[in-house]
Amino acid sequence: TFGDLNLRVNGKFGLAQRQLKLTLAEEIKVYPHLPKILAENRGLLNDNFGRKRLPHLITSGNLANLREYAAGDDYRKINWKATARLGKPVVNEFEPEKDQTVFFWFDTGRLLFDQYDSGRSRFDYILDSAILLAYNVLQRGDLLGAMSFNYEIENFLPPHKGQRQLQLFLDQFFDLKAKLVESDYQKAFRFWQSQLKSRSLIFIYSDLLDEESAEEFIKYLTLINKQHLVVLVIPKPTHLEKIASTTLRDETTAYNKTTALLLLKSRQKLIDLLINQGVKLLEVDLVDLQQATAEYYSSLKKQGLF
Repeated sequence: TFGDLNLRVNGKFGLAQRQLKLTLAEEIKVYPHLPKILAENRGLLNDNFGRKRLPHLITSGNLANLREYAAGDDYRKINWKATARLGKPVVNEFEPEKDQTVFFWFDTGRLLFDQYDSGRSRFDYILDSAILLAYNVLQRGDLLGAMSFNYEIENFLPPHKGQRQLQLFLDQFFDLKAKLVESDYQKAFRFWQSQLKSRSLIFIYSDLLDEESAEEFIKYLTLINKQHLVVLVIPKPTHLEKIASTTLRDETTAYNKTTALLLLKSRQKLIDLLINQGVKLLEVDLVDLQQATAEYYSSLKKQGLF
């Protein structure tokens, strides 16, 4: 927000001043650089991205064509009528299903409240990643919805298709920031369930720190994962790993190193627990987040998992 401009003007002889106020106050929206994000990831948006392996993975969807059996193909894709007619094994090729619902959840509580590097927060990287993924979802004919929350529901975008949905997504979520508050996961999960009933793929952007703070989060994650396909996206704890690998020099470094090691151990325990509960987890460096989430979504589509 830019404020009004206040001026003090000297009189002609320098004996007096008068004060002026120019009404210039205006709120400016600064969006992520969408063209740059798309240009840097053109390979992920190409229609041919990932489709070299597509026939070997998809076992459901819209039938695209038939082709000769190749080593590694799933036997469930064999078209027995065509095989009998041609006298050689023939398999079905499927296109991924469309009109599926993909939902983004942004946890804007304290778990992501910090700076990553000079001038950029972790949420800056998360939003760039989510924008690219949103574009990808809509390009592939799926429905996109999103929600941000901490101790309250901040924003909610019902799922829809089409490029207008991308603009609506940008309008509501372009300026997300984490707050130093505890997130109410029960409220978030109950609100979302009251809004959406159909099976969805849910990308949840959050983090894991310690068992005490994650107890309620994991409880509701595993609960909703019974009906939906949940992917928890968490930044790799490079700052903790760096502290844990430091050389001991004094009491301060010893304390910091011990704390970092304990947090990493607790974090890994939570990760193992979630994986055992069937929750998919994507832990990646923030600088690689854009490509990693887009590729993961494409992989899930190819496997026909949701």
